[in-house]
Amino acid sequence: MSRNPSLARTERLILRRLNPGDREALRDVLGDPVVMRYSMGTLRPETVPAWIDERVAEYARWGFGLWGLELIEGSRLIGYCGLTVIEIEESSEVEIGYRLARAHWGQGLASEAASAVRDYALGDLGVRRLVALIDPANRASSRVARKLGMRDARPVMLPGYDHPDRLYVLKA
Repeated sequence: MSRNPSLARTERLILRRLNPGDREALRDVLGDPVVMRYSMGTLRPETVPAWIDERVAEYARWGFGLWGLELIEGSRLIGYCGLTVIEIEESSEVEIGYRLARAHWGQGLASEAASAVRDYALGDLGVRRLVALIDPANRASSRVARKLGMRDARPVMLPGYDHPDRLYVLKA
């Protein structure tokens, strides 16, 4: 069982707050160029503790954040899924995001975790609109967003990007 109280429990996962003890597992996710190819780029191992500290600060700031995904069977952290606040064209939005270690792709775990986070956001937190920004080449993440009931709304060009992402939207 996790050292942290869980946010949610699904058939195969515990969603819980991240903590400094997650450094090694998250290095494997955040440092993998294949996992991070549609994202912010890989993180160097020495920057992972600061990344975790930022997530922990977000729990206090917003009352939510990115949560660790721990397999119930084996109590192993395999990635994260959760909510962040992002600015899109001068508007604050609540974004759902997810990353899994490659060994756990193609098993429905991202959809399972994201469904729990969606339900928490729309139910417990009362979020009225949930978004996801997804690189158009990232078909797996687009499939997860559609499974959540999100619709592909439009392209969004973010500062520093060389091509637009797709904005997926789900209204409560």
